[in-house]
Amino acid sequence: MSSENNYTKRAVNSFRGSEAGSTTTLFAVSLVAVFGVMALAVDYAAWMNRTSDLQATADAAALAGVARLAASEGGESAAQFAQTYLQAKKIAPSNSNVTVNNGAATVTVTITETGRRYLSPVIGLDAPTIKVVAEAVAQGKAARPCIIALDPAAPIGIDFSLAGSVTAIDCAIWSNSTSATSFDLNGSGTASSDRNCAVGGVSGNTFAITPDAEPNCRPAVDPFLSWMPPASAICDQSNFQKLDNGPVTLTPGVYCGGLKVGGATELFLEPGVYFIQDGPLKVNAGASITGTGVTILLTGIDSHADFLGSASVHLSAPMSGPTEGLVIAAGREEPILDTKVGGGVEMDIEGTVYLPTHNLSYGGNSESILPSSYTFLVAKTIKFHGGSTVVVRGDPETAQVPPKNKDVVMQGTVHLTR
Repeated sequence: MSSENNYTKRAVNSFRGSEAGSTTTLFAVSLVAVFGVMALAVDYAAWMNRTSDLQATADAAALAGVARLAASEGGESAAQFAQTYLQAKKIAPSNSNVTVNNGAATVTVTITETGRRYLSPVIGLDAPTIKVVAEAVAQGKAARPCIIALDPAAPIGIDFSLAGSVTAIDCAIWSNSTSATSFDLNGSGTASSDRNCAVGGVSGNTFAITPDAEPNCRPAVDPFLSWMPPASAICDQSNFQKLDNGPVTLTPGVYCGGLKVGGATELFLEPGVYFIQDGPLKVNAGASITGTGVTILLTGIDSHADFLGSASVHLSAPMSGPTEGLVIAAGREEPILDTKVGGGVEMDIEGTVYLPTHNLSYGGNSESILPSSYTFLVAKTIKFHGGSTVVVRGDPETAQVPPKNKDVVMQGTVHLTR
Protein backbone atom coordinates (compact mmCIF):
# COMPACT_ATOMS: atom_id res chain seq x y z
CA MET A 1 0.00 0.00 0.00
CA SER A 2 2.88 2.36 0.87
CA SER A 3 4.60 1.70 -2.46
CA GLU A 4 1.37 2.52 -4.29
CA ASN A 5 1.14 5.86 -2.47
CA ASN A 6 4.73 6.69 -3.42
CA TYR A 7 3.99 5.89 -7.04
CA THR A 8 0.95 8.16 -7.00
CA LYS A 9 2.92 11.04 -5.48
CA ARG A 10 5.64 10.68 -8.11
CA ALA A 11 3.02 10.75 -10.87
CA VAL A 12 1.35 13.88 -9.49
CA ASN A 13 4.69 15.67 -9.11
CA SER A 14 5.58 14.71 -12.66
CA PHE A 15 2.29 16.18 -13.88
CA ARG A 16 2.90 19.40 -11.96
CA GLY A 17 6.27 19.79 -13.62
CA SER A 18 4.67 19.38 -17.04
CA GLU A 19 2.01 21.96 -16.13
CA ALA A 20 4.68 24.52 -15.23
CA GLY A 21 6.39 23.94 -18.57
CA SER A 22 3.10 24.44 -20.41
CA THR A 23 2.48 27.70 -18.56
CA THR A 24 5.91 28.99 -19.48
CA THR A 25 5.37 28.10 -23.14
CA LEU A 26 1.95 29.75 -23.18
CA PHE A 27 3.36 32.91 -21.61
CA ALA A 28 6.13 33.05 -24.19
CA VAL A 29 3.66 32.67 -27.04
CA SER A 30 1.41 35.36 -25.55
CA LEU A 31 4.39 37.68 -25.16
CA VAL A 32 5.26 37.27 -28.83
CA ALA A 33 1.66 38.01 -29.80
CA VAL A 34 1.54 41.12 -27.63
CA PHE A 35 4.84 42.36 -29.03
CA GLY A 36 3.56 41.71 -32.55
CA VAL A 37 0.45 43.79 -31.96
CA MET A 38 2.57 46.59 -30.50
CA ALA A 39 4.96 46.45 -33.43
CA LEU A 40 2.09 46.60 -35.91
CA ALA A 41 0.48 49.52 -34.05
CA VAL A 42 3.72 51.52 -34.01
CA ASP A 43 4.42 50.98 -37.70
CA TYR A 44 0.80 51.48 -38.75
CA ALA A 45 0.72 54.87 -36.99
CA ALA A 46 3.94 55.83 -38.79
CA TRP A 47 2.45 54.76 -42.15
CA MET A 48 -0.71 56.78 -41.58
CA ASN A 49 1.29 59.87 -40.59
CA ARG A 50 3.41 59.50 -43.69
CA THR A 51 0.28 59.08 -45.82
CA SER A 52 -1.13 62.32 -44.42
CA ASP A 53 2.12 64.16 -45.17
CA LEU A 54 2.28 62.80 -48.71
CA GLN A 55 -1.36 63.71 -49.34
CA ALA A 56 -0.71 67.29 -48.30
CA THR A 57 2.30 67.40 -50.62
CA ALA A 58 0.30 65.96 -53.53
CA ASP A 59 -2.54 68.45 -52.95
CA ALA A 60 -0.15 71.39 -52.93
CA ALA A 61 1.67 70.17 -56.04
CA ALA A 62 -1.63 69.74 -57.92
CA LEU A 63 -2.69 73.24 -56.91
CA ALA A 64 0.66 74.65 -57.99
CA GLY A 65 0.28 73.01 -61.37
CA VAL A 66 -3.34 73.96 -61.94
CA ALA A 67 -2.59 77.59 -61.17
CA ARG A 68 -0.57 77.59 -64.38
CA LEU A 69 -3.55 76.23 -66.29
CA ALA A 70 -5.78 78.88 -64.74
CA ALA A 71 -3.29 81.47 -65.95
CA SER A 72 -3.45 79.91 -69.45
CA GLU A 73 0.21 78.94 -69.43
CA GLY A 74 -0.35 75.46 -70.87
CA GLY A 75 -0.05 71.86 -69.78
CA GLU A 76 3.72 71.61 -70.08
CA SER A 77 4.22 74.53 -67.72
CA ALA A 78 1.64 73.08 -65.32
CA ALA A 79 3.39 69.69 -65.17
CA GLN A 80 6.82 71.26 -64.77
CA PHE A 81 5.62 73.51 -61.95
CA ALA A 82 4.03 70.60 -60.08
CA GLN A 83 7.20 68.49 -60.46
CA THR A 84 9.36 71.36 -59.24
CA TYR A 85 7.24 71.55 -56.11
CA LEU A 86 7.54 67.79 -55.53
CA GLN A 87 11.32 67.91 -55.89
CA ALA A 88 11.47 70.78 -53.39
CA LYS A 89 9.65 68.48 -50.96
CA LYS A 90 12.25 65.70 -51.53
CA ILE A 91 9.87 63.48 -53.54
CA ALA A 92 11.94 61.51 -56.03
CA PRO A 93 10.76 61.60 -59.67
CA SER A 94 10.65 57.78 -59.61
CA ASN A 95 8.03 57.97 -56.84
CA SER A 96 5.75 60.55 -58.45
CA ASN A 97 3.68 61.12 -61.55
CA VAL A 98 2.02 64.29 -62.84
CA THR A 99 -0.73 64.08 -65.45
CA VAL A 100 -2.25 67.13 -67.13
CA ASN A 101 -5.55 67.03 -69.02
CA ASN A 102 -5.84 70.29 -70.92
CA GLY A 103 -9.37 69.59 -72.11
CA ALA A 104 -10.74 68.94 -68.62
CA ALA A 105 -8.36 71.53 -67.10
CA THR A 106 -7.09 69.09 -64.49
CA VAL A 107 -3.72 68.33 -62.93
CA THR A 108 -3.41 64.95 -61.22
CA VAL A 109 -0.49 64.16 -58.93
CA THR A 110 0.24 60.62 -57.78
CA ILE A 111 2.89 59.76 -55.19
CA THR A 112 3.79 56.13 -54.49
CA GLU A 113 6.20 55.11 -51.76
CA THR A 114 7.14 51.97 -49.84
CA GLY A 115 6.33 52.39 -46.19
CA ARG A 116 9.27 52.39 -43.82
CA ARG A 117 9.31 49.50 -41.32
CA TYR A 118 10.49 49.98 -37.75
CA LEU A 119 9.31 47.06 -35.59
CA SER A 120 7.16 45.09 -38.01
CA PRO A 121 10.12 43.08 -39.52
CA VAL A 122 10.29 41.21 -36.21
CA ILE A 123 6.90 39.64 -36.95
CA GLY A 124 7.62 39.14 -40.64
CA LEU A 125 5.18 41.80 -41.92
CA ASP A 126 5.81 43.02 -45.46
CA ALA A 127 6.26 46.74 -46.06
CA PRO A 128 3.09 48.37 -47.45
CA THR A 129 2.83 50.57 -50.53
CA ILE A 130 1.56 54.04 -49.69
CA LYS A 131 -0.25 55.73 -52.55
CA VAL A 132 -1.88 59.15 -52.57
CA VAL A 133 -3.67 60.91 -55.42
CA ALA A 134 -4.68 64.57 -55.70
CA GLU A 135 -6.56 66.15 -58.56
CA ALA A 136 -6.97 69.90 -58.97
CA VAL A 137 -9.50 71.24 -61.44
CA ALA A 138 -9.07 74.72 -62.86
CA GLN A 139 -12.30 76.55 -63.45
CA GLY A 140 -10.12 78.95 -65.29
CA LYS A 141 -9.46 82.64 -65.45
CA ALA A 142 -11.83 83.12 -68.37
CA ALA A 143 -14.41 80.70 -67.01
CA ARG A 144 -14.49 81.92 -63.44
CA PRO A 145 -18.07 81.62 -62.15
CA CYS A 146 -19.69 84.95 -61.28
CA ILE A 147 -23.30 83.74 -61.21
CA ILE A 148 -23.54 80.66 -58.97
CA ALA A 149 -26.56 78.74 -57.71
CA LEU A 150 -25.12 76.82 -54.75
CA ASP A 151 -27.82 74.34 -53.68
CA PRO A 152 -27.03 70.80 -54.95
CA ALA A 153 -30.52 69.57 -53.96
CA ALA A 154 -32.52 72.31 -55.68
CA PRO A 155 -35.06 71.08 -58.28
CA ILE A 156 -33.96 74.01 -60.47
CA GLY A 157 -30.64 75.73 -59.85
CA ILE A 158 -30.86 78.56 -62.37
CA ASP A 159 -34.22 79.31 -63.99
CA PHE A 160 -34.12 81.22 -67.28
CA SER A 161 -37.87 81.79 -67.71
CA LEU A 162 -36.87 85.13 -69.14
CA ALA A 163 -37.89 87.38 -72.00
CA GLY A 164 -34.98 89.72 -71.30
CA SER A 165 -31.26 89.00 -71.20
CA VAL A 166 -28.42 87.93 -68.90
CA THR A 167 -24.83 88.75 -69.80
CA ALA A 168 -21.78 87.62 -67.84
CA ILE A 169 -18.61 89.35 -69.01
CA ASP A 170 -15.24 87.64 -68.39
CA CYS A 171 -16.89 84.97 -66.24
CA ALA A 172 -19.24 81.99 -66.20
CA ILE A 173 -22.74 81.00 -65.11
CA TRP A 174 -22.85 77.89 -62.91
CA SER A 175 -25.51 75.75 -61.21
CA ASN A 176 -24.50 73.21 -58.55
CA SER A 177 -27.92 71.55 -58.60
CA THR A 178 -27.65 67.85 -59.42
CA SER A 179 -31.22 67.57 -60.74
CA ALA A 180 -32.15 66.94 -64.36
CA THR A 181 -33.37 70.56 -64.49
CA SER A 182 -30.26 72.16 -62.99
CA PHE A 183 -30.48 74.70 -65.84
CA ASP A 184 -34.06 75.37 -66.97
CA LEU A 185 -34.09 77.11 -70.38
CA ASN A 186 -37.78 77.75 -70.99
CA GLY A 187 -37.78 81.50 -71.57
CA SER A 188 -37.72 83.42 -74.83
CA GLY A 189 -34.74 85.64 -74.00
CA THR A 190 -30.96 85.29 -74.24
CA ALA A 191 -27.93 84.67 -72.04
CA SER A 192 -24.24 84.76 -72.76
CA SER A 193 -21.08 84.15 -70.77
CA ASP A 194 -17.66 82.56 -71.12
CA ARG A 195 -19.14 79.23 -70.01
CA ASN A 196 -22.53 77.92 -68.89
CA CYS A 197 -22.31 74.89 -66.63
CA ALA A 198 -24.78 72.66 -64.78
CA VAL A 199 -23.70 69.94 -62.38
CA GLY A 200 -26.92 68.12 -63.19
CA GLY A 201 -28.89 68.28 -66.44
CA VAL A 202 -30.13 70.97 -68.82
CA SER A 203 -33.84 71.17 -69.68
CA GLY A 204 -35.81 73.31 -72.10
CA ASN A 205 -34.85 74.51 -75.56
CA THR A 206 -36.60 77.84 -76.13
CA PHE A 207 -34.01 80.04 -74.43
CA ALA A 208 -30.98 81.13 -76.46
CA ILE A 209 -27.83 80.63 -74.39
CA THR A 210 -24.27 81.14 -75.64
CA PRO A 211 -22.22 79.01 -75.46
CA ASP A 212 -24.45 75.96 -75.09
CA ALA A 213 -25.16 74.97 -71.52
CA GLU A 214 -23.03 72.00 -70.43
CA PRO A 215 -24.47 69.23 -68.24
CA ASN A 216 -22.50 67.05 -65.80
CA CYS A 217 -19.98 69.74 -64.81
CA ARG A 218 -18.06 69.73 -61.55
CA PRO A 219 -19.51 71.88 -58.77
CA ALA A 220 -18.40 75.48 -58.54
CA VAL A 221 -16.55 76.47 -55.42
CA ASP A 222 -18.45 78.62 -52.95
CA PRO A 223 -16.12 81.67 -53.04
CA PHE A 224 -17.01 82.64 -49.46
CA LEU A 225 -17.12 79.16 -47.96
CA SER A 226 -14.62 80.07 -45.23
CA TRP A 227 -16.23 83.45 -44.51
CA MET A 228 -18.02 83.94 -41.19
CA PRO A 229 -20.32 86.96 -40.76
CA PRO A 230 -19.45 89.36 -37.95
CA ALA A 231 -21.68 89.23 -34.89
CA SER A 232 -24.33 91.89 -34.43
CA ALA A 233 -24.73 93.92 -31.24
CA ILE A 234 -27.72 95.58 -29.57
CA CYS A 235 -30.29 97.37 -31.71
CA ASP A 236 -29.40 100.88 -32.85
CA GLN A 237 -32.74 101.38 -34.64
CA SER A 238 -36.04 99.51 -34.53
CA ASN A 239 -38.52 99.26 -37.42
CA PHE A 240 -36.88 102.13 -39.28
CA GLN A 241 -38.86 103.50 -42.21
CA LYS A 242 -39.02 106.63 -44.32
CA LEU A 243 -41.78 106.75 -46.89
CA ASP A 244 -41.78 110.39 -48.03
CA ASN A 245 -39.63 112.55 -50.28
CA GLY A 246 -36.25 113.88 -49.30
CA PRO A 247 -32.78 112.73 -48.32
CA VAL A 248 -31.80 110.79 -45.22
CA THR A 249 -28.35 109.57 -44.14
CA LEU A 250 -27.81 106.47 -42.01
CA THR A 251 -24.76 105.24 -40.13
CA PRO A 252 -23.64 101.63 -39.73
CA GLY A 253 -25.32 99.65 -36.99
CA VAL A 254 -28.03 97.13 -36.14
CA TYR A 255 -31.47 97.82 -37.61
CA CYS A 256 -33.87 95.53 -35.78
CA GLY A 257 -37.24 94.74 -37.31
CA GLY A 258 -36.02 95.67 -40.76
CA LEU A 259 -35.57 98.85 -42.77
CA LYS A 260 -38.05 100.28 -45.25
CA VAL A 261 -37.81 103.29 -47.57
CA GLY A 262 -40.20 104.46 -50.27
CA GLY A 263 -41.95 107.51 -51.66
CA ALA A 264 -38.91 108.87 -53.54
CA THR A 265 -36.76 108.84 -50.39
CA GLU A 266 -33.05 109.32 -51.07
CA LEU A 267 -31.23 107.07 -48.60
CA PHE A 268 -27.48 107.57 -48.19
CA LEU A 269 -25.44 104.95 -46.30
CA GLU A 270 -22.13 105.88 -44.73
CA PRO A 271 -19.36 103.25 -45.11
CA GLY A 272 -19.61 100.21 -42.87
CA VAL A 273 -21.77 97.19 -42.04
CA TYR A 274 -25.56 97.48 -41.75
CA PHE A 275 -27.21 94.59 -39.90
CA ILE A 276 -30.81 94.17 -41.03
CA GLN A 277 -32.01 91.95 -38.19
CA ASP A 278 -35.28 90.05 -37.79
CA GLY A 279 -37.02 91.93 -40.55
CA PRO A 280 -36.78 92.76 -44.26
CA LEU A 281 -34.96 95.43 -46.21
CA LYS A 282 -37.48 97.07 -48.55
CA VAL A 283 -36.60 99.73 -51.10
CA ASN A 284 -39.51 100.60 -53.39
CA ALA A 285 -41.95 103.22 -54.68
CA GLY A 286 -39.24 105.19 -56.47
CA ALA A 287 -36.84 105.38 -53.51
CA SER A 288 -33.09 105.26 -53.93
CA ILE A 289 -30.29 103.80 -51.82
CA THR A 290 -26.67 104.82 -52.28
CA GLY A 291 -23.47 103.87 -50.46
CA THR A 292 -19.75 103.29 -50.98
CA GLY A 293 -17.82 100.75 -48.90
CA VAL A 294 -21.08 99.32 -47.62
CA THR A 295 -22.22 95.81 -46.63
CA ILE A 296 -25.88 95.07 -45.93
CA LEU A 297 -25.95 91.94 -43.74
CA LEU A 298 -29.29 90.12 -43.54
CA THR A 299 -29.66 88.13 -40.33
CA GLY A 300 -32.46 86.54 -38.34
CA ILE A 301 -36.14 85.85 -38.88
CA ASP A 302 -37.66 87.19 -42.12
CA SER A 303 -34.51 89.11 -42.97
CA HIS A 304 -34.63 89.23 -46.75
CA ALA A 305 -34.43 92.04 -49.32
CA ASP A 306 -37.01 93.41 -51.75
CA PHE A 307 -36.00 96.00 -54.35
CA LEU A 308 -39.21 96.85 -56.20
CA GLY A 309 -41.30 99.66 -57.62
CA SER A 310 -38.76 101.54 -59.77
CA ALA A 311 -36.24 101.79 -56.93
CA SER A 312 -32.67 102.81 -57.63
CA VAL A 313 -29.76 100.99 -55.96
CA HIS A 314 -26.13 102.15 -56.15
CA LEU A 315 -23.89 100.24 -53.75
CA SER A 316 -20.25 99.19 -53.63
CA ALA A 317 -18.53 96.77 -51.24
CA PRO A 318 -15.78 97.49 -48.70
CA MET A 319 -12.26 96.88 -49.98
CA SER A 320 -11.05 95.47 -46.65
CA GLY A 321 -12.30 94.26 -43.30
CA PRO A 322 -14.56 91.35 -42.25
CA THR A 323 -17.01 91.91 -45.12
CA GLU A 324 -14.49 92.65 -47.86
CA GLY A 325 -16.04 92.32 -51.29
CA LEU A 326 -19.61 91.81 -50.01
CA VAL A 327 -22.44 94.23 -50.81
CA ILE A 328 -25.49 92.24 -49.70
CA ALA A 329 -24.87 89.08 -47.70
CA ALA A 330 -26.25 86.48 -45.34
CA GLY A 331 -24.57 83.72 -43.36
CA ARG A 332 -24.87 80.05 -44.26
CA GLU A 333 -26.94 79.33 -41.12
CA GLU A 334 -29.71 81.81 -41.90
CA PRO A 335 -33.32 80.75 -42.72
CA ILE A 336 -34.30 79.91 -46.28
CA LEU A 337 -35.90 83.08 -47.68
CA ASP A 338 -36.62 84.87 -50.97
CA THR A 339 -34.84 88.04 -52.07
CA LYS A 340 -36.33 89.89 -55.05
CA VAL A 341 -35.26 92.48 -57.59
CA GLY A 342 -38.09 93.60 -59.86
CA GLY A 343 -40.59 96.20 -60.93
CA GLY A 344 -38.33 98.44 -62.99
CA VAL A 345 -35.51 98.58 -60.45
CA GLU A 346 -32.20 100.10 -61.55
CA MET A 347 -29.44 98.09 -59.87
CA ASP A 348 -25.78 99.17 -59.79
CA ILE A 349 -23.79 96.75 -57.63
CA GLU A 350 -20.02 96.59 -57.34
CA GLY A 351 -19.14 93.56 -55.26
CA THR A 352 -20.79 90.27 -54.41
CA VAL A 353 -24.38 89.52 -53.54
CA TYR A 354 -23.83 86.44 -51.33
CA LEU A 355 -27.07 84.80 -50.17
CA PRO A 356 -26.40 81.06 -49.72
CA THR A 357 -29.80 80.44 -48.08
CA HIS A 358 -31.86 82.76 -50.28
CA ASN A 359 -33.68 82.16 -53.53
CA LEU A 360 -32.64 85.23 -55.53
CA SER A 361 -34.87 86.43 -58.37
CA TYR A 362 -34.65 89.16 -60.98
CA GLY A 363 -37.99 89.97 -62.59
CA GLY A 364 -40.28 92.61 -64.01
CA ASN A 365 -38.34 95.04 -66.14
CA SER A 366 -35.50 95.46 -63.66
CA GLU A 367 -32.10 96.48 -64.96
CA SER A 368 -28.70 95.64 -63.55
CA ILE A 369 -26.55 96.95 -66.37
CA LEU A 370 -24.45 99.87 -65.13
CA PRO A 371 -20.68 99.56 -65.68
CA SER A 372 -19.37 98.12 -62.39
CA SER A 373 -15.94 96.54 -62.79
CA TYR A 374 -17.19 93.38 -61.08
CA THR A 375 -20.49 92.00 -59.86
CA PHE A 376 -20.97 88.46 -58.54
CA LEU A 377 -24.32 86.82 -57.74
CA VAL A 378 -24.08 83.81 -55.41
CA ALA A 379 -27.30 82.40 -53.95
CA LYS A 380 -29.11 79.20 -53.05
CA THR A 381 -31.01 79.36 -56.35
CA ILE A 382 -31.32 82.10 -58.96
CA LYS A 383 -34.29 82.93 -61.18
CA PHE A 384 -34.31 85.35 -64.12
CA HIS A 385 -37.82 86.08 -65.37
CA GLY A 386 -39.97 88.74 -66.94
CA GLY A 387 -38.23 91.33 -69.08
CA SER A 388 -35.27 91.94 -66.75
CA THR A 389 -31.83 92.79 -68.10
CA VAL A 390 -28.85 91.71 -66.03
CA VAL A 391 -25.17 92.35 -66.74
CA VAL A 392 -22.44 91.10 -64.42
CA ARG A 393 -18.69 91.30 -64.73
CA GLY A 394 -15.82 89.25 -63.41
CA ASP A 395 -12.81 91.48 -63.89
CA PRO A 396 -10.06 89.34 -62.30
CA GLU A 397 -7.87 92.34 -61.52
CA THR A 398 -10.43 94.14 -59.36
CA ALA A 399 -12.76 91.45 -58.05
CA GLN A 400 -12.56 91.18 -54.25
CA VAL A 401 -13.65 87.54 -54.28
CA PRO A 402 -11.31 84.98 -52.71
CA PRO A 403 -9.20 83.59 -54.24
CA LYS A 404 -8.67 86.74 -56.27
CA ASN A 405 -6.66 85.25 -59.15
CA LYS A 406 -8.13 81.79 -59.74
CA ASP A 407 -10.73 79.28 -58.66
CA VAL A 408 -9.86 75.62 -58.15
CA VAL A 409 -11.59 72.54 -56.84
CA MET A 410 -9.49 70.10 -54.81
CA GLN A 411 -10.36 66.41 -54.85
CA GLY A 412 -8.07 64.04 -52.93
CA THR A 413 -8.20 60.29 -52.46
CA VAL A 414 -5.93 58.20 -50.24
CA HIS A 415 -5.03 54.52 -50.60
CA LEU A 416 -2.91 52.45 -48.23
CA THR A 417 -2.40 48.99 -49.72
CA ARG A 418 -0.29 45.93 -49.05
